Parts: sequence; structure tokens; C-alpha cells
Amino acid sequence: MSPEHASGAWQENRLSFLGKCGAVPWHDACVSIVIRPADTRDEDALTRIEQETWSFHVSPSVYRSRPFFEDTRRDGVLVALLDDEVAGFVSLRPASPLASNAHVLMIDNLAVAPSAQRKGVASALLEAVETYASERKIERLTLRVLSVNTAARALYERHGYQTEGELRGEFRLPVGSSGGVVSVDDVLMAKTIEPVPEAPSEAAPADP
Repeated sequence: MSPEHASGAWQENRLSFLGKCGAVPWHDACVSIVIRPADTRDEDALTRIEQETWSFHVSPSVYRSRPFFEDTRRDGVLVALLDDEVAGFVSLRPASPLASNAHVLMIDNLAVAPSAQRKGVASALLEAVETYASERKIERLTLRVLSVNTAARALYERHGYQTEGELRGEFRLPVGSSGGVVSVDDVLMAKTIEPVPEAPSEAAPADP
């Protein structure tokens, strides 16, 4: 699902991020990552990534095999390319259908193919989301993450997201020792986004 107020300008943009070799602990090489809007031709790759990365540590829902765009709006998805191959994605949607909530955008899902992890792909996607949101005058980004997904929580914290609330024991999932069912919290995180400054208009020349 995508923000109803999103413009089509993003469709013409491609963002490149050059990984800094050795500068960030979770990068293992100098890599060039390109972020672009999803295309219908990406569906097989996105379906595969979603299937490969699903577990009860990242989602309380039972995985259901289906084409990626069956219940995800293509115009709300950004994909990451690594060596010209789809390596990850992030899907976005409005926080609610209310006009009074239109300044908030929700990160609905973020996943990186196992073979592309620890190369800065997730960070590049989060940076692209901020650009996408800022250009559309979005003021807040929100997301929900399971308390047991410690890697994702650490990633979001590195990018400035703060925990704003927790629903204690919201889920009972088989993520305990030996697959035992335990209580898992639903954690709400958010980040304030600075809008892109408008270019100053040129003053009209004075009459002679």
C-alpha cells in the first residue's frame, strides 16, 4: 500500500549509496547500492526475499505463499539493487486513512536477501525512505517491530528511531528455547523527518 498523497516524481529518481569499505561494522565490502521504485518485473525476486526472510522472530503472522504484489501496492515499494540484482525492499503505507494523520507514513515491511545482508542494504533503504518522505512533506515515520527482533531494533535505533510505546505480551509465539511459545511485545518506534527546504525564489528585476 502506498501513500495516497505521494507524487509521481519519485518514479524518475534513482538513489545510489556507496558503501564505505570498513567504515561501518556491518559492511563487509565496498558496495554500490541503487534504490529505485519497484517494478512489476521485480515480483519474483521480492516474493523470494519475503519467503527467505520470514520467521516468527520478524512477524507474528503465519507465512502464506502468494505473489508479492497480491496484497502489497507496487507504488508503495522501494527496492535495493546490489550488483544489478534485487537485494531487498521496503514497503510503505499511510499510518491511517485520516486526513489529520496524512503527515505520518508507516514502514510496513523491510527485508534483505540473506546473501545480501551485512552489506549496508537495509541502511540504504532506510535513508531512501527518509528522502522519499521528506520530499512529500511527511513529518513522521513510524513502524512496529517485535521485541525479539533485536537486530532490527538495533538497526532502527542507529538510524534515529526511538521507542514510543510497547504493547506488553501482545503475541504468543514459538520463539522460546527449543521452540517454546513465549509472550512477545509489540514495539512502536518512530522518527521525526525534516522537510526538504524549498529553494528560494528569485527576486524579480527592478524596473529601471
